[in-house]
Amino acid sequence: MTVNRKIAPSIHSVIQPELPVFTVETLDNGLKMNVLQFPEHDILKIEFNFHAGRPEEHQRMTAYMAPRLMREGVEGMDGGAIAEHFDYYGTSVGTWSWLDATGFSLTGLPKHAAHTIPLLADILLRPTFPQKELDILVQTHVQELQVELEKTEVISYRVLTERLYGANHPFGYNSTTADYKAITPEALHQYHQEHLHLGNAYLFVSGNITDEIKALLNQYFGQIPLKTKASDTRNIPPAVSNMPKSRKITIKQPNALQAAVKMGRLLFNRLHPDFYEIQILNTILGGYFGSRLMSNIREEKGYTYNIYSGIDTYYESGYMYIATEVNGEKVGATLRAIKLEMKKLRETLIDDEELLMVRNYMTGALLNGMDGPLNMSAMMRALVFERVGEEGLRRQIQALQTMTPERIRELAQLYLQPDDFLTVVVK
Repeated sequence: MTVNRKIAPSIHSVIQPELPVFTVETLDNGLKMNVLQFPEHDILKIEFNFHAGRPEEHQRMTAYMAPRLMREGVEGMDGGAIAEHFDYYGTSVGTWSWLDATGFSLTGLPKHAAHTIPLLADILLRPTFPQKELDILVQTHVQELQVELEKTEVISYRVLTERLYGANHPFGYNSTTADYKAITPEALHQYHQEHLHLGNAYLFVSGNITDEIKALLNQYFGQIPLKTKASDTRNIPPAVSNMPKSRKITIKQPNALQAAVKMGRLLFNRLHPDFYEIQILNTILGGYFGSRLMSNIREEKGYTYNIYSGIDTYYESGYMYIATEVNGEKVGATLRAIKLEMKKLRETLIDDEELLMVRNYMTGALLNGMDGPLNMSAMMRALVFERVGEEGLRRQIQALQTMTPERIRELAQLYLQPDDFLTVVVK
């Protein structure tokens, strides 16, 4: 049988995606363990996530540095020995810290669980925060910061978030050399003890989860009395925006090869009723390669190699932004073109063909996020840790299936008003 490649495949409506089916089990100490079984896949993934970040800091940058240094020393092992141990068993250990959340992950083979889970427990529960490794980490980040501050794109991001949230806000302050150099092992240890403890943890396990693995997790994480959370609510202050009347800030950067342009406005978190709908609006504007900003400013006008829009969300807030880098002489024309695309969305109905393309693109991305054990593990985490829940996922699917041109225009009139955006240009 031969395939006629001149004939495109038929287009079919996407069936209703299936939610990940996971169980919630309880360790001896009361720690909840979310388990997603894939017995046919020889893989093990363990994640510990914490609602802890900058809002919980007693000292700047400790939320960022603590999880990174935790992998660099436990009793009897330095960072090199830890890395060598996991490498020997073909296991990767990841650490991430977002502005208001922190996570640790272990990914490897189930048959090596007895050799990898105990060391993961030492990293999470008994890190030593060695001064020598801290000095190296600080020196590395200071050098990286000096390099980054030469980049117009980095400067524009720092100015935008500082002005949107406030210079002293957890999401608005910018790291400095002094911040890094002021960090001590004692400060990191305090942050770890107060916020990265099992009483504040969300545990996710996926893959071929045998009874032996569950027993190991209970042995190493289920026998420690859980600390009580200080509070069920987080002390996250409201944003204190500092936007000039002109809604534009221009910064001169000597020897800049290109100008960085950032536009942004405050929004809301994932729990807002408009969140999934505004994701569709954002995709149309600049959220994928066929977006209006890409089609106009890159493809038609040739002002830039890349331009995009996005939405970042936190525990209680979020913001929308547009970003690009262009020749300094094209800044004015680029800003006019961006505002024109926003105006078109506010005033003119999107045609059915474009809306169908965006709907299919976003539905495909959603389905791809449910393909395989690792992607399904991320979906499980989103449902629980990111507080989306099954109802939130159903709302996302419903928004994709029922979005109309009229609703797109209504959303644009609400959220794409120029006076709500701060523009930062660094050139």
